[in-house]
Amino acid sequence: MADQAQPDAAAAAAEKQRQKEEARQRKIAKKLAKKKKGMSATQGPPPPGVNTAALVVKVAAMRVLQVPGARTTDTVRSFPGGRRFALDLTLPFLEYSVVQQLSKEKGAELQAEITRLVEANVAVQTFVMNRISAEDAYGEEIYHSVSDAPTGDEIRVVVVAGETVFFVPTSEATFLPSTGGVGAIKLSPKLQSKGLKGKNFLTLTCSLEPPVAEVEAPAQAIISPPAAQELGLIARGAAAVDAAAAGGAATNEEKDDDAAAAGGDFVVDPWTVQGVVDYSKLIERFGSTPIDDALIARFERLTGKPVHHFIRRGLFFSHRDMTALLDAFEAGEKFYLYTGRGPSSESLHMGHLIPFQFTRYLQEAFDVPLVIQLTDDEKYFFKDLELEECHRLAYENCKDIIACGFDPAKTFIFSDLNYIGHMYPNICKIQKRVTFNQVKGTFGFEGDAHIGKIAFPAIQAAPSFPSSFKVQFGGRKLRCLIPCAIDQDPYFRMTRDVAPRMGEHKPALIHSKFFPALQGHKTKMSSSDQNSAIFMTDNPEQIAAKIQKYAFSGGRETLKEHRELGADLEVDVSYNYLRFFLEDDVKLEHIAKELSLIHI
Repeated sequence: MADQAQPDAAAAAAEKQRQKEEARQRKIAKKLAKKKKGMSATQGPPPPGVNTAALVVKVAAMRVLQVPGARTTDTVRSFPGGRRFALDLTLPFLEYSVVQQLSKEKGAELQAEITRLVEANVAVQTFVMNRISAEDAYGEEIYHSVSDAPTGDEIRVVVVAGETVFFVPTSEATFLPSTGGVGAIKLSPKLQSKGLKGKNFLTLTCSLEPPVAEVEAPAQAIISPPAAQELGLIARGAAAVDAAAAGGAATNEEKDDDAAAAGGDFVVDPWTVQGVVDYSKLIERFGSTPIDDALIARFERLTGKPVHHFIRRGLFFSHRDMTALLDAFEAGEKFYLYTGRGPSSESLHMGHLIPFQFTRYLQEAFDVPLVIQLTDDEKYFFKDLELEECHRLAYENCKDIIACGFDPAKTFIFSDLNYIGHMYPNICKIQKRVTFNQVKGTFGFEGDAHIGKIAFPAIQAAPSFPSSFKVQFGGRKLRCLIPCAIDQDPYFRMTRDVAPRMGEHKPALIHSKFFPALQGHKTKMSSSDQNSAIFMTDNPEQIAAKIQKYAFSGGRETLKEHRELGADLEVDVSYNYLRFFLEDDVKLEHIAKELSLIHI
């Protein structure tokens, strides 16, 4: 009898616990239903300031808490007076204990990111898009609300900072033109978390303090839906916008015409640099951020060292999310560096050295690890080279890279052909989250492109995530910084788009200008043209001969003009090479004066 009583007692206790849990769930459900009903019945849609503030909080939650954008917004509740609101997030993908932990530990970090977004005064823009085209371009990520279910041919989207896209479910919803107009957003110190029938809720309650002065809206950085910014249709005019709406992209042959239609005279993509590049316009087209004096001062304060002359002279000129990366670094978070080389020649040329030299500075200044990807597979896909030759060239190029002086204890150099198995889980995750239309739009692939080309972008993206280096990083959730030439940015716009959906940080980028070919600043130095490049294996006599024969001079068209004006240093190749490689500012300025005043 005693043995029978024990199971009965256990069963009774379990039943009591079940009833208690059901009562708790009913109570939570009743409260949530009451909040939703009260909002819809008495308040109507939130005012523009609340709508805009809710977008800011959602973007911050995506960045700090790694909350996926898709199907996670349950409600936005505006309280009477319009100065307080609550954003209810439903997080079925996380264990309730994880949600509770987030609410305990991440409040301060979340508040800092919210404040940063407001102070940055980034643009908030709405667009009307073809629904099918928008879904092809952005996938499920565009539908932030759990209840979004559009059926019409056209939808409204709102774009924050030129990169985060939200579907707008009602034509009544309005927004401020920029985040700065919100004023201050104060997050409640205690984030509320609940669990209900397999779903977990995180409520972010905020108060709004109006701006102390009128905030001027920023200049609009984009004129079309941000497929042009995040997905590579770089706002090249009406033809590119029409191609985006059709799910297509301009071909490489059409890019010059499209650029001209947009009022530009240059083309920049991962394989083509044509025309005289206007880097200010390129920043607008790509939606990146210029490096300013405040960022330079912060570099020097955090590292305790003078900033590299590449930054000081504007040769590294643009970035993505460097402010957020430095915020995390200042708070004690480490990051790692990722750069690479596509081996298509026996050695590196001078242009290839630029990102490697700058990366060495970053490694020394911040004392961080580095991974270097040798994309021998890419060169097999995109060049007329045998696979074995690409692999051999990777080892040859590796010698030049090692000679740059990286810390051997903190540097991992790998060939894709050797290491790809370790990255393959992330490659699969990236490939599943990027549609063919996105890749076509970003990289301009046409119907005759083989699947090796189409699949490769995911391989270049994978090293952006620390989980691709489990042995090297021991499972640490590090942020990533990618120093690269600006033409590689399309790869990483795609990468940044998928990162939140993989539970990863978006990689930060810092962009360099192009190293000019010997023939002049209108062209980029290329391994495929032996007469445009100076290689690391060239001896002093070969270098002198190339400079004397091919280097474009800054001399004026007539002797009279040259005597009056001096050399045109903007186009003088030899002087521009000194801007990259002569570190001494005083010597460089002296040479510039001599060239400007020289008499023939």
